[in-house]
Amino acid sequence: MLSLMLCLMVIVGSVRASDNLDRHIDVINKTPLVMYRLYASNVDQDSWGEDLLGNDVLPPGYWSRFNIDDGSGYCLYDFKAVFSGGIKVER
Repeated sequence: MLSLMLCLMVIVGSVRASDNLDRHIDVINKTPLVMYRLYASNVDQDSWGEDLLGNDVLPPGYWSRFNIDDGSGYCLYDFKAVFSGGIKVER
C-alpha cells in the first residue's frame, strides 16, 4: 500500500542552482485522499520543521507551489505528506 501511495503522490521540484537559493516545488495530490500536512527538510536536517500547508489542505487532484528555501543552499530535500486516515508518505 505504501509503495502504491508513493506512486500516486507526485512531487515535482523546480530547483535552481545555488545562484539565488530559489527553492520552489509544485506538489500535485494524485491520490484519492486529502493531504492535511506537508513537510520538507534538507537531507541533513534531523527534524521536519513547520507544516507547509498551514491551515490549508490539498484535496485530491489539486496542486500548490511552495517555497522550501531554508537558506542552507541545499538542493536535496526529504518530504513527508500526511493524508486523511493518518496515512504518511515519506520520500
